[in-house]
Amino acid sequence: MPALSFSLDWKRVKIESGEIRQTIRLARKRPIKVGDKLYLYWKMRTKECCSILIGSTDLLKGYYTVGCTESYRLPWDSLGEGVALLDGFDSYTTFRAFFETHYHPQPDTLFDIVRW
Repeated sequence: MPALSFSLDWKRVKIESGEIRQTIRLARKRPIKVGDKLYLYWKMRTKECCSILIGSTDLLKGYYTVGCTESYRLPWDSLGEGVALLDGFDSYTTFRAFFETHYHPQPDTLFDIVRW
């Protein structure tokens, strides 16, 4: 029963509407398996937790683990605007800036791309 927590207000709205069907985050110790029931929560494990289950879904599309290159390029640089839109961002520039400031990726940083 894998669970993912979201904390950005604009992402919550887009997840509830079905506009966002993907998330990218640091790699998990225990990978999610395709076909697992995925639970999406709002601010899980925080004082602000509303205990709101945004939704649950079967993991239909896939689960991928990708790493940064030695030149510190994020693994999805070649995918551009498409990957940013799937993750709910308005542009690739905003998407890239978020990941660089939030995660400070290094060559050995691994990320999971979860699509439902």
